[in-house]
Amino acid sequence: QATCEELREKLSAALEDPLPGSRQVHQLLQEAMDHLREEGDDGSEAGACVALALEMLLEVKIFKEAAQLYLDWNRQVQLPISSRVEILKILGTYGNFQAAADHVRELLEAEDINATEAAELFDGILFGIVQAHHPLSSSRADVLMKEMLDMGLQPTDETMRLIVEAKTLFAAPGFLIDLGQSVLEIIRRCGGDGTLKSSTLLAISGAHLRTG
Repeated sequence: QATCEELREKLSAALEDPLPGSRQVHQLLQEAMDHLREEGDDGSEAGACVALALEMLLEVKIFKEAAQLYLDWNRQVQLPISSRVEILKILGTYGNFQAAADHVRELLEAEDINATEAAELFDGILFGIVQAHHPLSSSRADVLMKEMLDMGLQPTDETMRLIVEAKTLFAAPGFLIDLGQSVLEIIRRCGGDGTLKSSTLLAISGAHLRTG
């Protein structure tokens, strides 16, 4: 991990002034990757270096550079699922939820991730949609949910909670009926037994209280 630690020091120095410093990240990372290649790295430290660069860019909120770096390297190295989630949160927040969903499909088809990890990535996109607090959050969540189910993925407890949150951000009269239909449709398509987990029930109860 010596190369990653050296990269951390260089990135820390560059990102003391985040905006101009972020322009050096790609070059510094490439230099580290070239060094690892010369040393015959098996790929494990290379993935750690890319994840480190992403983490440090996200810490200083240089999202555009982080997203571009991810696109440049995500298929060249094996990244931890946590790094992928953070990038997809950003895409969801800034309205690029369809592109994010397409990316998950590509990763799944390439067998770079498994079904459980794909569901976790969808939760990240949904989190971004909720965080954006956009008037179209409800319909965006519906589109994303359809994509997820069409891929044959099983929604998690967190998925259901986020769907509820997305649908209550700009709640219109009668929204609870729409919400109930959406939740029950998800359960039906997933072959569930019709029961809701505690966090989903709490989210629904909270939505009811917030909107009267």
